[in-house]
Amino acid sequence: IVGDMEERKNSEIQFNPTGNEKFYFETEKVCMIFNAGELALLEYGNNEVLCAVRTELINPHLVSVRLNERVVRNKTDLKFMAYLVDWKTISIMDLTRCTELATITHNVKIDWLELNETGSKLLFRDKRLKLWVFDMESKEKIGVVSYCTYVQWVPHSDVVVAQSRSTLSVLYNIDCPEQITPLQIKGDVVDVIRQEGKTQVIVSEGSTSTTYDLDEGLIEFGTAMDDGDFKRAVAFLENLEMSAETLVMWRQLGESSLGDRQLLVARRCFAAMGDIDQVEYIDGIVSKAEAVATEQGSGSGMQHYDVQARLAVMDGHYQLAENLYLSQGKVDDAMHMYSSVHKWDESLAVAEREGHADLDAIRSRYFETLISTGREARAAQLKEEENDLRTAAQLYLKAGLSALASELVINSPDLRTQSDLVERIGAALLAGGLCEKAGELWESVQQFQRALEAYRKGHAYNRAVELARSAFPNEVIHLEEEWGDHLCEIKKMEAAIPHYIEAGRTVKAVEAALLAKQWNKAVIILNTLDPNIASRYYVEVGEEYHSLKDYPTAEKYYVEGGDVRRAIDMYIEATRWADAYRLAVDANIQEEIANSFLEHGQSLEDKGRLKEAEKLYVTVGEPEQAIRMYKKAKQYNKVIKLIKSYHPDTLGETHRLLAEEIEADQHYNLAEQHYLKIGEGGWKKAVQMYCRADVWEDAHRVARDYGGDDAGNQVAYRWAKHLGGDSAIKLLTKFNILDNAIDFACDNQHFDFAFDIAKMALKERLGGVYCKYGNALEDEGKFDEAAAQFILGGQPKEAVLMYVHNRDWENARRVAEEHHPESLTDVLLGEGRHAFEAKEYAKAEAYLLRAQRPDMAVKYYKSAGMWQDALRVAKEYMPKKALAQLRQEYDQHLNAQGPRSAEDMVEPAQAWEQSGDHEQAIQSYLKITSEHSDDTRLLQQVWSKAAELALKFLPESAKTVVNVVADRLAGIHLYDAAAEYYLTIDDYRQAVDMFIAAENWMKARRVAEQLAPELTSYVDQAQGELLGKKGDAKGLVSVDPIAGLDMLAEQGEWEQCIQLAEDKGSAVHEKYVARYAAHLIQDRKNPAEALSVFKNNGAPAKHQNFKCYGEMARGILDMPMASPYRMFADLRDLLLFVISNTPNNIRLSHQHQVTMLETFLRIAHYCALREACREHDQLQSIVVRITTSLVRYTHLLSADVKYLEAGRVLRDAGRKGMAFVFFNRLLDICDVIDGAADQLNATDDFDDTDIPEEMILPEATCLTDANREEISDWVVGMSTEQSAEQSLPLDERGYYEASLLDVESQSLLDACLITGYPVLKQRVEFSVAMGLVADKEYWNKFVMQTKLSHSMECQDVVQFIKKWCGSSSAASFTFK
Repeated sequence: IVGDMEERKNSEIQFNPTGNEKFYFETEKVCMIFNAGELALLEYGNNEVLCAVRTELINPHLVSVRLNERVVRNKTDLKFMAYLVDWKTISIMDLTRCTELATITHNVKIDWLELNETGSKLLFRDKRLKLWVFDMESKEKIGVVSYCTYVQWVPHSDVVVAQSRSTLSVLYNIDCPEQITPLQIKGDVVDVIRQEGKTQVIVSEGSTSTTYDLDEGLIEFGTAMDDGDFKRAVAFLENLEMSAETLVMWRQLGESSLGDRQLLVARRCFAAMGDIDQVEYIDGIVSKAEAVATEQGSGSGMQHYDVQARLAVMDGHYQLAENLYLSQGKVDDAMHMYSSVHKWDESLAVAEREGHADLDAIRSRYFETLISTGREARAAQLKEEENDLRTAAQLYLKAGLSALASELVINSPDLRTQSDLVERIGAALLAGGLCEKAGELWESVQQFQRALEAYRKGHAYNRAVELARSAFPNEVIHLEEEWGDHLCEIKKMEAAIPHYIEAGRTVKAVEAALLAKQWNKAVIILNTLDPNIASRYYVEVGEEYHSLKDYPTAEKYYVEGGDVRRAIDMYIEATRWADAYRLAVDANIQEEIANSFLEHGQSLEDKGRLKEAEKLYVTVGEPEQAIRMYKKAKQYNKVIKLIKSYHPDTLGETHRLLAEEIEADQHYNLAEQHYLKIGEGGWKKAVQMYCRADVWEDAHRVARDYGGDDAGNQVAYRWAKHLGGDSAIKLLTKFNILDNAIDFACDNQHFDFAFDIAKMALKERLGGVYCKYGNALEDEGKFDEAAAQFILGGQPKEAVLMYVHNRDWENARRVAEEHHPESLTDVLLGEGRHAFEAKEYAKAEAYLLRAQRPDMAVKYYKSAGMWQDALRVAKEYMPKKALAQLRQEYDQHLNAQGPRSAEDMVEPAQAWEQSGDHEQAIQSYLKITSEHSDDTRLLQQVWSKAAELALKFLPESAKTVVNVVADRLAGIHLYDAAAEYYLTIDDYRQAVDMFIAAENWMKARRVAEQLAPELTSYVDQAQGELLGKKGDAKGLVSVDPIAGLDMLAEQGEWEQCIQLAEDKGSAVHEKYVARYAAHLIQDRKNPAEALSVFKNNGAPAKHQNFKCYGEMARGILDMPMASPYRMFADLRDLLLFVISNTPNNIRLSHQHQVTMLETFLRIAHYCALREACREHDQLQSIVVRITTSLVRYTHLLSADVKYLEAGRVLRDAGRKGMAFVFFNRLLDICDVIDGAADQLNATDDFDDTDIPEEMILPEATCLTDANREEISDWVVGMSTEQSAEQSLPLDERGYYEASLLDVESQSLLDACLITGYPVLKQRVEFSVAMGLVADKEYWNKFVMQTKLSHSMECQDVVQFIKKWCGSSSAASFTFK
């Protein structure tokens, strides 16, 4: 339960307390409850929670709640709250509906906020002490006062009081926050009080307080406005002098009264502001209302449509006024309403929408008005809407709106082709500083260089880089650098960094990062630079981290920058001596600071503060001083501790030195401890110490404990040896080590002591001592004395082995014979082995045989590679089985030696042969291959030997062996010899093949004829194939004429082929003439040469050749103009000959091909005629007509060539309209050929003509890039000429003049033999059946020029026509 005791209002809600709740009662009408990040509002007198929101920021200064604190006209139940969602975000809530009205995001933390009493304005202040006002209606925030230390709303008003240093800022009109009334004060504002008709600001000035009165009238005006008492507000304002503040108040009052339709008050306000037009307008409304009221006899007249419309206009609600007029059918009044406020567009729109009778006149007057009043921009918009883009662009230019003009050009392909307009717009854009727009314009018209320059000039580097990536890749790096320079100039250092990196200017990138204080980026970039370059920047980075007290990072960059001293000073300043000294050591300047450290350390040492002195010594890297100090103080544990930390590698040596020093003081137990800590072997030193001191019990204890029983026994032995005599025997017996003592004595060369022990206590060990003594003497080289000891010890064999080991064979034999005969064999074996090593083979063999070991002799001979001696000894002294095994080993030995010469391999084979093992001999002979020798004679001998042995001794395997031998002989090209061996086994086919391989055709035929007649044709065929492979075509002709001629053809020897074919009959000759011509046409693309071949060798009228004739004709007729006349004439004559001599049955069965040849004949005639007329100016009209008419044959000829010829001839003849049509079509054809278009663009230019839609398109166009560009430019230029007729001319039929098509009958008219045009007027008939007629006018012109010029070509044309047409009266004339 919470309540307001003064207002007697209580609230009761269900509540589950947790004990962590906080209650705030600072707000007058509401209690704020905060718990676990949730704020709940409880209005006094209301038993429900008003609103609950989530926020972690609870402070009376960070939450503002207003609940109906001031009555506002036309508004009730005003409940609002503003609070912080986080430190930079304010949320404003409507508490009546619990909805969020606005969210304000700020870039600085907010520390105070407060709504006004009506909740329409919010004041808030940020951590930078900047005061802001937020308007709920416009949702705008405006900065009001900087360095604001106090702010408060004046009670019961919207006036704000704020202090900034010594200035008191009063905002009497919060709607105009820029209008501030300043007052100078000396202290700090503590409160604002409003009572008894006064408003005072209380200022504390030290120990006293001062009041400053505010203008109560200005404050009261706001209150009157809120209360809606406009007359009281007028009365108040009339008493004030006119100023900027009062002018704003008059305007505010005028707008409010006008909204309430209190026109007289509004009239007074606008009159006070001097707004005469508004006053007169209000007077008109009032007069109209009075007139209506008078006319109606009742009411105020304010509801009349005209009055309401005028009020709507005054409020700016033009659409409402329009609707009022139109609802009454007052179209003109609506139009006049718009025009009276200069809204011409809306007036015109009303006229268009309502279908005004004088709409055109209105529109025209509107346009003229726009032009006359200088409103070219609006006029341009109208033209743009009418799609008159060029006029619109010009008007935009005139209006100075070059940017809009450029947009039109950029978006209009037609305008982009008008270079003059583009240039004007570009110049205007550059003059107006709109360089980026200019760049877009130049880019749209493909003028990339100018576009790039414009982008650069306008600093539009993003666009410049984008353009350069595609058009000028090499400029991208320079542009990126310029971009970075520009950003640095405008102080945008951080933005410049990535552009410098893109440009590869890492040094500039570093400098920009440092200026932008982007240290991390600077470090990243520095890491990529050369250390010599980067070093001068690292110090600056280090200073930054130094200021942040990040000492390790600062040290890193100071050091990398080469300023180690600065890093040391930094650590000294921070009293981090260890780090300072570490750096000094690294920089080799430790002496500068180490001396002072050492002096202080010595002082501490003298004072007995050893621990502190140790720390200081260690800090400066002098742990030896601390060690010295502790050693001096005999604090050996501290010494060892320091040694472990700083010199662990000398720890053992330190223990040793300390032990020796302690030993010298005869403190043996303490010395023992240090000896034992030396590590491995330390206990031995302790043992030695005790031995030196004759403390044998301790020596034995340490040895036994740390070295084990063996070590203890050794010390006991030394103890016994030290004692000697019976005492020694007793001591050794006590420790039970008598046997071990003898061994140890012998091992240590103490033989006297060993003999004493053995003689006194263990006589059975005496022989062993003798032997060990003998071994010792042997090691010293005293062999005879050693031998004596071995014999005394009962081991004469050891003496023999000793002499054998030292190769003293005589003494070895002597001792063996006298004392140990069993060893004599070993002596002989050793002596024999020694003789072999000395290469005294005879002696060695004798010794081994004496020892009855021939096998050892064989073994040694084998190891020495002396196989013959080994075989000899084995043969004489060993069994046959061993001899055979030895021979097999010898053979394996030879095989294992790897590649051998044939001569080496012959020897064992011969040995096998001599031994009678013929099968092994054959295998040995056959193991010899061409890999072992290049001597074919030797190879033939050994292989022949193998074959002879097989034939003589092994007939069952003879055939296999002979096959191998023959095959190998063939492999070394001894084909004749191989053939002879095949004959021995009756393999006639292989024998013939061998003679063929040897090209011994005589023997091959003889074998075939005598022994295998079925192989005769096989030999002839093989001879022919061989000649073919050798390319001996001439020789092959004599064997196989057709194959020989084919070979000549394949070799390209066509002239020889044709010459030889002529001797083989006309059919063969014609076949190869046709093949030669086809080769020239298809493979060499030389139809002219093919024509020459037919001309020189005849062109038979065979249907097999029709396709060849057609391809040849097409290739020649596709050649460009200005080709030789004779070439076309020869083609014409050839085709006429072929057609004339084609039998009727061939004509009927191959009608299509014959018709095509006839068409090619007519085309060839036109081409020849054109070339004949080209040299005569009087006949140029015939050239033009022929060239134009040839376009109808593009279904047979290359379309691009014929359209190009026609366009050029027509353009040169001045017939630009026709040339335009043909060139335009040519460009479409080229696009399809190049793949730029899938199909030809649809056009009606060739409708109702005989020009085919389906045409022949080559793989590549005949136009070069330069020709294509020149034609394209000409076509574009022609398209802009308004006077040029861009169509095909018509004749009296009303159809294209060169077309043979009769549209009505769909039949073809006769074509003139001279021009190719249809014959419409008087004609000359040569052969009506063949359709050979001529236009009389052009025939006469041609004949007359032929007579006058005596041109041989023209005369030849006439003669051809006569020959073609036969006898005709029209063609009967002579040239005299």
